[in-house]
Amino acid sequence: PLELLKALVARGTAWVAEHDLADHLWPDEEADAAHKSLASALHRLRGLLGSHDAVELLGSRLRLNPELVWTDVGALNHHLRISPSNDQADRVAVLYHGTLFPDDHDDTWVLSARQRIAHAVTNVFEMHARCRERDGFPEEALIWYERALRIDETREDLRRSLARAREESGRNA
Repeated sequence: PLELLKALVARGTAWVAEHDLADHLWPDEEADAAHKSLASALHRLRGLLGSHDAVELLGSRLRLNPELVWTDVGALNHHLRISPSNDQADRVAVLYHGTLFPDDHDDTWVLSARQRIAHAVTNVFEMHARCRERDGFPEEALIWYERALRIDETREDLRRSLARAREESGRNA
């Protein structure tokens, strides 16, 4: 059931087709056997979560019930969808705890979610840094550029923006 939980967490609050979950979690099994494995894992997961309603099943789609199961991924996705603001950047900074399932290097769903979240969070931080810089607060911009670079060290444009903000703040380093 923990692999099912991880797959559902990686999808945030999005609905996932049962056959996609079964294929993902039991790729070497026949469709019927994979579906039976999914039904068993779903039953056990609901028991672990303490409620049948913790995992919603609508038609042939599943998701973690956001009313009963809070995940940082679900909350983060919610804040990434709303309009940019100072509050949004602050909330995203509180919710983003780093790499999603950092020890998992093989699960394609986790890798995809990890990349999508990191990209979106980096963009929120960069946008907020640019706003702080534009509004005349280069010291604050420095903090947000540094946060963005901690997530994606490969972004040369962020390095240049950080250098510019350092120069504007008088902190050449």
